[in-house]
Amino acid sequence: MAIESLLSGIYTEMSDVWSFGVLLWEMFSYGIQPYYGRTNPEVIEMIRDRKLLTCPMNCPKRIYALMCSCWEELSEQRPTFTELMKRFRQFEEKSGTLSSTTSSSLVDAPPIVNHGDIQTPKYRTFISPLPPPSLFMRNDTFSTSGRTAPQSVIADKESIRFEI
Repeated sequence: MAIESLLSGIYTEMSDVWSFGVLLWEMFSYGIQPYYGRTNPEVIEMIRDRKLLTCPMNCPKRIYALMCSCWEELSEQRPTFTELMKRFRQFEEKSGTLSSTTSSSLVDAPPIVNHGDIQTPKYRTFISPLPPPSLFMRNDTFSTSGRTAPQSVIADKESIRFEI
């Protein structure tokens, strides 16, 4: 949540831009909770002190820079959603993809279908990559699920499919 929302209860498009930056971070962090293990007062203090979320592993630097621009302390210094869309299009034009690496686990953006004034993506099934096993996992988590180690989860990733 944007600093102005936390401290003053102000909600605007610019506070939504902050939240969008956090959403991007969560996507590139495989859904890990931001500021995991911190209390609300601790998170507020961290945001006040400009201790921002770190760059997720395998996140392209330009995407992380975009996230950080969403977290500018002064809301008027954050990009608008129109500006964000332009930047994403620039990324795509420069490289043809948002990824800085080539990987079979990366999925291309679905094509856009135009339905009058509304543009919607075509969705398809894909194999989802799982987060690295070291992320906030403990051995007792695996023993309660009948698994003995994080590696046994990784071995099953080929059988997991998600519909988006």
